Amino acid sequence: MSRNKKNKTPFHHYETDKKYEDMYIRLTKTLLLNNNFKTLQNSAKVLYIYMRLWAYPKKEFSYSIGNSKGLMSKNTFLKNVDILEKEGFINIKFRNKYSHMVNIYEFSDRWYKNPK
Repeated sequence: MSRNKKNKTPFHHYETDKKYEDMYIRLTKTLLLNNNFKTLQNSAKVLYIYMRLWAYPKKEFSYSIGNSKGLMSKNTFLKNVDILEKEGFINIKFRNKYSHMVNIYEFSDRWYKNPK
């Protein structure tokens, strides 16, 4: 059963300039208070949040450096992708280092299965 617009809970005025949003991400208390997440560099947290928004609602998604243009430099992006993989937030399904194809990532649950 799908929900129609009249059954959706509206957002608060401090969350958006619209009454209803068609896309949003969920950041759970478990994620935000987890030591693995709290110890990430701020730029890695920002990248993870933007990846979640970009992938909505899929677990596996493509994401390129161009998606982060204006958020961080190419080197910061590449460093943060490696950090997110190492800390268990994403898996790199396909990494394109030398050809002009997009990278494929997948969200992972290793971040809470391997606590610091």
